[in-house]
Amino acid sequence: MTRLQRDEKGRFLPKNQVAHKHGCIKYLSSGRLPERKSIALRKELKRIREELEKLIPERTVKEELLINQVLKTFGFCSIFETYLKEYGIMDKTELKAKKLSFQKGFDMYLKMLSRQALTLQSLGVSKKESEELLTPLQIVAQDEEEQEQRQ
Repeated sequence: MTRLQRDEKGRFLPKNQVAHKHGCIKYLSSGRLPERKSIALRKELKRIREELEKLIPERTVKEELLINQVLKTFGFCSIFETYLKEYGIMDKTELKAKKLSFQKGFDMYLKMLSRQALTLQSLGVSKKESEELLTPLQIVAQDEEEQEQRQ
């Protein structure tokens, strides 16, 4: 099957590389989480917001915007890491053509990680406090544990 095969309605067929979507762009534009990640990630985003609000009880508009930015970047990174875990870091269609290329969106993922670190620094979160926050990979692991417990 080629990379861009579509059905009669113009939708991508399931086995296409392009059919694999991570949901990060949809999350950034609409704030909606992909269904496969929503329960665990929503809980973690809520917990992070509560922890950051405890650190800064009387927030300015700037600090509230920074908190929202931390949550947005954390959500993006967590969703993309789930995608990378499932499909790998390297673009398999490019590997077949004997070219080394990262998955589309990987450069944006790295930029978001950097942005999150700078935002946390702007908020004044110390190293000790930032270590208490779960990383996106830890969220993925928790999500998998919850899915295994449900089965």
